[in-house]
Amino acid sequence: MKLISRLSLTLVLFLILNDLVYGQSPNVVFILIDDQGWNGTSAQMDSARTDSKSDYYQTPRLAQLAQTGMTFSQAYAPGPKCSPSRNSIQTGLTTANSKFTSTSSIVDSTKILLEPSSNIHIDNNNLTFPELVKQSNPNYYTAHYGKWHLGSQGPAAHGFDRGDGNTSNNTGTQGEGVQVDPKLMYAITDSALAFIQDAKTANRPFFVQLSHYAVHSPSELQQATYNTIATRPIGAVHNDTLFGGMTEDVDHVVGNFLDSLTAWGLDTNTYVVYMSDNGASAGISKNTPLSRGKLFLDEGGIRVPLIFRGPNIPVNSYSDVPVVGYDLYPTFVELMLGNTSAVPSTVEGVSLKNVALGTSTAVSRNTSLIFHSPHYDLNSNKRPESAIRKGDYKFMVDYELGEFYLFNLKTDLEESNDLKGSLPQLTDSLCLELRDYLKISSAQMPTLNPAHLNNPGTAPDADNDGLNDEWEFRELLTAKYNGTDDPDGDGLDNENEETNGTDPYVFNTNTNLNKIEKEAQFKVYPNPSSSILNIEGETDFDKVLLYDYTGQVLIKKTRKSSLNVSRLPSGLYFLVLTKNGQAIFSEEVRINP
Repeated sequence: MKLISRLSLTLVLFLILNDLVYGQSPNVVFILIDDQGWNGTSAQMDSARTDSKSDYYQTPRLAQLAQTGMTFSQAYAPGPKCSPSRNSIQTGLTTANSKFTSTSSIVDSTKILLEPSSNIHIDNNNLTFPELVKQSNPNYYTAHYGKWHLGSQGPAAHGFDRGDGNTSNNTGTQGEGVQVDPKLMYAITDSALAFIQDAKTANRPFFVQLSHYAVHSPSELQQATYNTIATRPIGAVHNDTLFGGMTEDVDHVVGNFLDSLTAWGLDTNTYVVYMSDNGASAGISKNTPLSRGKLFLDEGGIRVPLIFRGPNIPVNSYSDVPVVGYDLYPTFVELMLGNTSAVPSTVEGVSLKNVALGTSTAVSRNTSLIFHSPHYDLNSNKRPESAIRKGDYKFMVDYELGEFYLFNLKTDLEESNDLKGSLPQLTDSLCLELRDYLKISSAQMPTLNPAHLNNPGTAPDADNDGLNDEWEFRELLTAKYNGTDDPDGDGLDNENEETNGTDPYVFNTNTNLNKIEKEAQFKVYPNPSSSILNIEGETDFDKVLLYDYTGQVLIKKTRKSSLNVSRLPSGLYFLVLTKNGQAIFSEEVRINP
């Protein structure tokens, strides 16, 4: 009897301890919508802009969700298409790092550039956040319902206890027009609710991802919804009745889901996160004021709705911190486990928990936000491109045109004013940061197609410019420069930079300082200088550049005969004068402000 009593007492203590350790762990619900634009609901994404919500679609339940939580005004999908974004969310990696950059591995061989092939399966070597959470707390119960579209044996192979398999767009598509259960939105919601009920019965904390097939084309909606929206005046921006009806059906089913959480008493211990995997297809639902839409790295393609609701998250609040989908990995881990200590060092996202709780107004990142889409697509205007977002600025590169773009998103959300000409130093800095990240992560890059009629040469120099195609695209020179150009003005043209293994964008002090053949003599005074550095000479020059000892350009001016150096730290610098892109004079100067 004593033995039985001791065993019974031990069991009771174990159950109590289990409840204390696991029973109070928070639940997380992640609702991921397909192809919903930043302005695609009646929840206003930016508190200062009324055009950040729809002028036609009515989504009162999503507006209510935003009012009871925090809206992230500057949230980004990791990529401009569904599968790359979904992979980044699960793995915490950028699309460049994961090599999962498109929904197909097929390469179009008819274009002037050869796009790289893409991974189309989630890598089994990458630890997903559900796998990580379950390793640390096996009591967590996890599920995924709806669109998976990541191959690799489906959710069951990546940390989800329950789900509906290796699904894709076709799984939820029944046909455009009226359907009893459009995009299976009610069916997958019922499955998620049944899972939650089972988790409650078992007294287990849960994570459930509800990945809707809506609002991806073709548009499906209920008859009653169509009858209502068809009689409503269309908006100046949004006017597609079928798409609008599908959007409103999603709003209704999300509202029903949230009502169930409330009825079951789960609101006090459950976080709800709502997000889209990329922007809307602009031909169906315009993303105005954002430029373009799905497929593109313009804001319309990657800026998306993101709403957090849950315990201690301030109601009706906004955050303007730039965040991205791969931040959800460490965020979910910290919400469920209480810290991020178990998050692998390879994960590139940062936790948004403190921002969501209103205890912080910033996040600390090792790298800026990176977007990589080196592909063409069904839209003929889509070309291989990459982008970086840092602070208020966004730098983009178009690999086919060889063009760079710089935008201040704080003052130019429409991306209509290219600033690369007026901010050359910032442009160069972001170009190098993006280039270096793509190199370090071994990102798959496009290159020139030697079989294309517009490429006059043969591999490995299809454009016949004196440079190896793979090298120039890896260095982010694209087709903008040829072998005789010298973009860093160090006296070595690109062909020599390639041969020497030096950086074509960074002034090479080791090989060129005091070795430039001077075509004319100049006087630089006073040297040392404390305020104004003067330049005198009879020969004309195009630009004057001042470098520090690391090769970074600190001052770049056109035909200036004097430089104000009073704000620079004391030290040695290098003054370089160029003409027609070639360095014609260099001198070491000391600055003592």
